[in-house]
Amino acid sequence: LAMGMNMPAHLVVIKSTMHYSGGVFEEYSETDILQMIGRAGRPQVFHLD
Repeated sequence: LAMGMNMPAHLVVIKSTMHYSGGVFEEYSETDILQMIGRAGRPQVFHLD
């Protein structure tokens, strides 16, 4: 989601703020988390019908 995928989402749930990368767990950046949250409720993408 954080990479700009436009998918219909009424609600985004972030289970963890960590991801596995190169053999270690790392925190997502604040920007990545805001991008994930910002995917919910986008009027041009989410439709009820």
